Amino acid sequence: MTDKKHILKSASIISLVTIVSRILGYVREQRIALLLGTTPVADAYYLAYRIPNLFRRLVAEGSMTASFIPVFTTYMREKSKEEVWDFANKLFWTLALVVAVITVLGMVFSPQVVHLFAGKNIEGGQAVELNRIVFPYLFFIALAALAMGILNCFHVFGLPAATPVFLNLATILFTFAAVRPPGGITGGRRRNDHRSLREARPRDCPPRRGQRRHHRVEGLSNLETVAGNS
Repeated sequence: MTDKKHILKSASIISLVTIVSRILGYVREQRIALLLGTTPVADAYYLAYRIPNLFRRLVAEGSMTASFIPVFTTYMREKSKEEVWDFANKLFWTLALVVAVITVLGMVFSPQVVHLFAGKNIEGGQAVELNRIVFPYLFFIALAALAMGILNCFHVFGLPAATPVFLNLATILFTFAAVRPPGGITGGRRRNDHRSLREARPRDCPPRRGQRRHHRVEGLSNLETVAGNS
């Protein structure tokens, strides 16, 4: 395959995968908006999601990838295969250590991080807890970015470009699972509501027609008894 055909094939794959990723991203945002709406929980979620993404751009897909790919490509041309993979292995564990430290610090100092990015404009408690839940995402996405850079150096573009597709699919599936888990949250709520209504009916609801007649007859007999005794 010539270089022009290879470039055209790679560009076509990346374009197609990018279009699919954008469509799924729209569906993802639609599902999140349907699930959270415009509540303070939605603001806390978007803040907790954007903080590790900012660090991802700074640590993984930003400066690290931009400096790693040219160096790794030079190693592939000038060094042996063992030296190339030894360099990749050392960089992998160095990046894993650095990002792990950043992740732990971000989780421990989550209140300070949230206050730094949002101040008092976001519900603090919810944003802090969500930030601690989402922040480990930084560790995995940073290592995935390094793997994508290595694959790009080997002229493999389809799988690295498809990673946002998998992320969007996972988020969409989770939104459906959160609304309708196995057994059904909504179904369970409906059953509980019907059970509580049945339990509350004799005490809170008005009596039916037959019950009204029965109470009326009992009231009349009681009046006759009182009149006869008097």
